[in-house]
Amino acid sequence: MAARARTQLFISYSREDADWLRRLQIVLRPLTRNQNLDVWDDTRIQDVSKWRAEIQQAVALARAAVLLVSPNFLDSECIANDELPPLLKAAEEEGLTILWVAVSASLYEVTAIAAYQAANNSATPSDALSSSALNAELVKIAQKILEAATRPIVLRPANSPANISPKMVGEPLLPKLPFEPEMILIPAGEFRIGSEPQQDRDAVDDEQPQHRLSLPD
Repeated sequence: MAARARTQLFISYSREDADWLRRLQIVLRPLTRNQNLDVWDDTRIQDVSKWRAEIQQAVALARAAVLLVSPNFLDSECIANDELPPLLKAAEEEGLTILWVAVSASLYEVTAIAAYQAANNSATPSDALSSSALNAELVKIAQKILEAATRPIVLRPANSPANISPKMVGEPLLPKLPFEPEMILIPAGEFRIGSEPQQDRDAVDDEQPQHRLSLPD
């Protein structure tokens, strides 16, 4: 059976941080209203008796995931057991994009989340900002979310860590150059490298001082 197409943006958050979800939903509304972005969060669950199955289905349909990270988020057993593991697995094996938002200061550094891109400055979490600065930040976060949710699906090379840049499916890891670099043999010996200010007015700091360099045989 063919795998289902990943089309949704999955938002993972703690219920204690529901206000932050609401703030993000408001900023994303122009995109969701025009159907430029299909956003899923657990407020779309209608039958709470099937919440685990609905979350599993939503994760399977996600092409990108946004994590609203806080101490509440890291404390949640539901997130730790039911949401994060399949999301991290999909990121490693299927190219799902993970983007996280530092909602408030937390010990994210000791978790797998630290290996993924943050949508804001984790040193200045959202709850540390003034109202006007927060509005501007949420707009920037929304722009990054749209980019993450619409970029091509990518796969990581086998056994590469999560913070290594992925490569496009079907493309070589390194781009093919339009030319062949010319290689020149430099004989062994000593020579001077660098420039002296009094000899070269255009010399920059990292070219000084002039010094001897020795190349072994």
